[in-house]
Amino acid sequence: MSLLDDVSIVVTPNGYKAGELYAVIPVPTEGSELVDNGDFANGETDWTFSSQCEVVNDQARILSTDGSFQYISQNNVFDTSKNYKLEFDVISSNGATLGFAGGISDVQTTTLGRKTIYTSPSTTYLQIKRSSGVTDVVIDNISVKEYTSADMDVTRATAATRVDENGLIEDVLDNVPRIDYTGGGCPHILAEPQRTNLVTDSESYTGYFNNSGTLIYNNTTSPDGLENGAKNYASTTGSFKGLSKSYGSTLNNTAYTLSIFAKAGEFDDLYFYNIGAPSGNGGVWFNLSTGNVGTTSASWSSAKMESFGNGWYRCSAVITPSGTSDNLYILLADANNSVTATANGTDGYYIYGASLEEGSYATSYIPTSGSTVTRNQDIFTRDGIGSLINSTEGVLFVEMAALSNDLSYRYITLSDGTNSNYVIIRYYNNSNRISAYLVNSAGTQGSTAFTVSDITSFSKIAFKWKASDFALWVDGEERSVQSSGTTFSSGVLNSLYFSEADGSGNTFYGKVKQLQVYDTSLSDTQLAALTS
Repeated sequence: MSLLDDVSIVVTPNGYKAGELYAVIPVPTEGSELVDNGDFANGETDWTFSSQCEVVNDQARILSTDGSFQYISQNNVFDTSKNYKLEFDVISSNGATLGFAGGISDVQTTTLGRKTIYTSPSTTYLQIKRSSGVTDVVIDNISVKEYTSADMDVTRATAATRVDENGLIEDVLDNVPRIDYTGGGCPHILAEPQRTNLVTDSESYTGYFNNSGTLIYNNTTSPDGLENGAKNYASTTGSFKGLSKSYGSTLNNTAYTLSIFAKAGEFDDLYFYNIGAPSGNGGVWFNLSTGNVGTTSASWSSAKMESFGNGWYRCSAVITPSGTSDNLYILLADANNSVTATANGTDGYYIYGASLEEGSYATSYIPTSGSTVTRNQDIFTRDGIGSLINSTEGVLFVEMAALSNDLSYRYITLSDGTNSNYVIIRYYNNSNRISAYLVNSAGTQGSTAFTVSDITSFSKIAFKWKASDFALWVDGEERSVQSSGTTFSSGVLNSLYFSEADGSGNTFYGKVKQLQVYDTSLSDTQLAALTS
């Protein structure tokens, strides 16, 4: 028997559009018609009309001459645990907005024609109403059908970048999910926290002091594939420091991550250096030829180099000032593993895309031009999928990697939309720790956990739940079991979140190559194959 015989949801880095990441399984389907007399051929039969609303020429007129609350409604249309496709035709309109009960988004009627809404309503009745003010809108051919899909809703509301299939940094529009190819090979879904780039001119370095140096812009092809990388070199012979800028007083013991893309020229060493945070001239250096890194100050940590091809590396390190009066004064570039380097008027190195973020690790590049820029967090959710989850038994499987071993909780959950009933796989607040369990009315069930060598590397993780039979599998082996505990009655779980069970807090930040939900608990042989 194939594992695919039991899988009910498969989400991978696949197709997408703004606001939506397409699932592989199931293929979206529509159920039967749930609205009676949606064409109003039988007048107001099966509907409730408020005082000013009426049927005219077999069409519903939603009328509010004085801005009072007016509506049409029909009972017993929705199941609040499911998703629906709601459609209707706007025949004529005074430009007013139509509203709906149950959390369904408003619809503008300034343009006529067919309107389509995908929704998971919180009420069982369908109500179409004036949203506000004087309203005169005629609608017809109302249709509601159950819509079965595991496509995930994606929210970010700001632009972002990703690494595309060619290894190049590429802008991504608002709310578009990021299918990221960092590191090459198979892509992954990238989910990151909100971050702000404090470097106000990330590619022109306006406002930086260039100590004995000169910048030549548009001098080489950068990691975004354009010829906008800059060469920094000393314009005269003698000592050479490079670019530096003060970022003012900082919060005590607050971590900042500095990063820049760099490529060896005649010089092959890059140096990060700070003054007054704490005092002294220590820092961290990167050899752009060998890939070696080193630190000379305890205030710097987590130095790393990430290859972007064609000789480019993204060099990053964390600086933690030790007092509230410290001045964060950072040298973005230097040469030859020294605060100063002997220059001859032509030798230098190449740089692109500087970032300074408050946080203990670097996130994807945030371009700036004249001001700081904030990229919002990535949020992935899917409600109304109760028909795709077997609450009594099943398996949640994720192939994922953390962005950092930062000792924070990061959750992926199946739930009923509350923190009362859910199944969870999470990164724990202990180093490199993964845990999984189930929560129901009787409390925590089947608690399991395992420590991996490095949560920033991909692991295949499966949590099995069944009455008195819980297990956590990681990378081909059963790591933890619980042989007691209860699950849920049927029909409880209906949502998938990259966060806590109610969709808020402990958001998952990391990389996901695949996520699957199985409607049976699977055998040990199947679980071994799934996670290998």
